Amino acid sequence: MPTASKKNKTPRKPKRTTAGRAKAKTATARTRVVRRGSSRKPTSDASTILHRRYFEGKADRLQELEEARAEALVARKVFNARTEAGLSQRALAKLVGTTASVISRLEDADYEGHSLAMLRRVAAALNKRLEVRFVSAGK
Repeated sequence: MPTASKKNKTPRKPKRTTAGRAKAKTATARTRVVRRGSSRKPTSDASTILHRRYFEGKADRLQELEEARAEALVARKVFNARTEAGLSQRALAKLVGTTASVISRLEDADYEGHSLAMLRRVAAALNKRLEVRFVSAGK
């Protein structure tokens, strides 16, 4: 039965115990939706779940994913080459003949404007050779 507050005499709901909350949580955590006729194994691996949800069977999404991976790879390579040389973005920019913001963009995984000419200039400034390879798509 609800108890009355001393100040304003309005009824209050009784407090729920932590044991009650834990019991409710456990019951919901055990509930699992199983698809009938599904042949794939259930998993708790986040990357597998995300791949299944957003990319599996969606060719356009897979193409976008591959492009994003390629852009991120170029950005990582520029960053790694600069840091191995012990240069700041500003110092590399000075050697390349551009600004630090351009170097920052080249090192950004979301940047889509990597030009071969700029990458050659960066490579030359770092005393490296730029190499472009074509590899099997593996489809």
